[in-house]
Amino acid sequence: MSPAVQPAPSGITSVRWASSAELAARRVMLTPVETHGSTAVVVVDRTGTIQYWSAGAALLFGHDNPTGESLDVIVPEQYRERHWGGFHRAMATGESAISGGRLNIPVRCADGEAKAFPGTFSVVRDAFGRPVGAIGVWNRRRGDEEPFSPVADDHGDGRP
Repeated sequence: MSPAVQPAPSGITSVRWASSAELAARRVMLTPVETHGSTAVVVVDRTGTIQYWSAGAALLFGHDNPTGESLDVIVPEQYRERHWGGFHRAMATGESAISGGRLNIPVRCADGEAKAFPGTFSVVRDAFGRPVGAIGVWNRRRGDEEPFSPVADDHGDGRP
């Protein structure tokens, strides 16, 4: 169901969608997060379409600006099935086994190579607590990080 036809939450009689100018203003609010060029910030909507791509993401990953494209641009092929299973589960439930944790997250860089960068992932929620997307923040490796290992799925449902 697209956001335009979702029913309003109980007790809400009307829903006003943000204008393009309001959305642009919200994107501007993310710029203080970028403390330096080695910090990558990527924001996606609930479909996994990139809505915000920081200058640090372009420097770190090598992709110029894939705004409007799928996260498949940066998710290495060997991790896509697991990634999308977890992503869709997080968008449906608002919960993620990796949300807020600091991980070495593999990214497919513009040169085609998959490289792990230390980063974090969090579900983004609207004013009613519903998941509306996600934000990922990565930093340049310092050299003391553990290598990437996927979250163990001991339950067969995406939970560690």
